[in-house]
Amino acid sequence: MPFIALIITGQAQTIQITDNKKPEYEKNYVSKESLSDTTYILLDFKRALLDVRKEVKDLGEYKMDYIVYTLRYSLPTPSNNWVYFFHMASPPFGHEEYCVKKSSVPKGKIVLESNKSSLFWYQNYLSMMESVVILIDLKDWDSGCDWVKGIGITVNTNTIE
Repeated sequence: MPFIALIITGQAQTIQITDNKKPEYEKNYVSKESLSDTTYILLDFKRALLDVRKEVKDLGEYKMDYIVYTLRYSLPTPSNNWVYFFHMASPPFGHEEYCVKKSSVPKGKIVLESNKSSLFWYQNYLSMMESVVILIDLKDWDSGCDWVKGIGITVNTNTIE
């Protein structure tokens, strides 16, 4: 038993800290529950060519967060230089907030946005849509704390309203 508890504790690198999904809309949410398939995107929130738009949308009696991070990339890919990360608490996504233990995240699961081009996102966004993707502020990641907060997002390379 102690061995099993040690294994479970060692894998507890990501803890969901919010429950944005409302029971009345449970059938409308996309299921993304495999935290072993989690990708962690580190984004410099002070990055040039980044626009962050935050809104609160009404869904019946609920108020839901909606945040769009619009990234623009320089040439050489002029037709494919817009990428969107969005956090939407309402259906179909119900993105959550997470607490992440940095020291236990496998290096292969971390994507440093500043090392990527728009082409990377166009080639990988479909696989990321099926897994949990957590956006973390690079400033928080580089802090001395072992635990950081992140928010669930979806990567989108199509136009968002």
